[in-house]
Amino acid sequence: MNAATETSESFAAPATAPRPVRPFYWSVMRELWENRSLLIAPLVVGGLALLILIYSAITASYEVGMLSSVPAEIQGRIATFVYGIISWAVSAVMHIVVFFYLLDALQGERKDRSVLFWKSMPVSDTTTVLSKIFTALIVSGVIVVAVAMATQLAVLLVASVILLIGGASPLGLWTESQLGQVTVAIIYWQLTIALWYAPVAAWLLLVSAWAKRATFLWAVFIPIGAAVFERIAIRTNYLQQMLDARLNDPVLARFAAAQKSTGITIDNADGGRTLHGVPGPTHVLDSIDPIAFFGNPWLWVGLVVAAGFVAATIWMRRYREPI
Repeated sequence: MNAATETSESFAAPATAPRPVRPFYWSVMRELWENRSLLIAPLVVGGLALLILIYSAITASYEVGMLSSVPAEIQGRIATFVYGIISWAVSAVMHIVVFFYLLDALQGERKDRSVLFWKSMPVSDTTTVLSKIFTALIVSGVIVVAVAMATQLAVLLVASVILLIGGASPLGLWTESQLGQVTVAIIYWQLTIALWYAPVAAWLLLVSAWAKRATFLWAVFIPIGAAVFERIAIRTNYLQQMLDARLNDPVLARFAAAQKSTGITIDNADGGRTLHGVPGPTHVLDSIDPIAFFGNPWLWVGLVVAAGFVAATIWMRRYREPI
């Protein structure tokens, strides 16, 4: 009996170590599951870009042949400009989605009283708040980069097919367009957006944790009211200047300023349409200056302010009752 017991025990499978719960990871996944607009909205923009390209090719098929006389360098500059427009459109839509996501992130769970369920789970208030700010600043940027890159590649392939059908060579789209530089620029741009707009995102999350209703009005009119009060009572406008500087995208503004004087002209000797004034950046990365950005002291001041707002949001969620 003892021998049989020892034999069965000797062949028993070793106990496996329990997998880590990873509450932060699953909290981020929860945000994506409950807020599908963070994924759907940029995908819609990418799909619209492809549809616009195809529609334009169909309605202006007589102009495709004109591109056969366009130098490869000009084709590449047009493609680079289109890549930039796609990136800007996807990012702009994501900004709008993230804005309303943050305003509803903590108020919504108090409205439907689901906060009581989530507080009963082994997830701290700190993890919950950090997962929401991480989703708004980092995950949204990753989605923008992925969707923009996929859309740009799809546009490149579709445009190549359209040119081949029209009898034009798409070689310039592949050899002269700066798709690689645009990709690096998008990644850098989304990183700077996350850092520069961190205090804005943290402020919206704080209002969401504090306000019982009308989060949009509280989030917008408190800073505007403070700026108006300063202007009337103290006769200064430091707060307005600070808000204006914070709301302006430093990377996008620098890129736009560098491209104001650039342009291309396509003339068709056969009497077709003439294209003028299409921006054509020579080198996309020339407009990027990470030393100046990370050396800006207001960047670090903003991050300190953001940390304060996040700490206040964690405290607010811990003690704020359901609505």
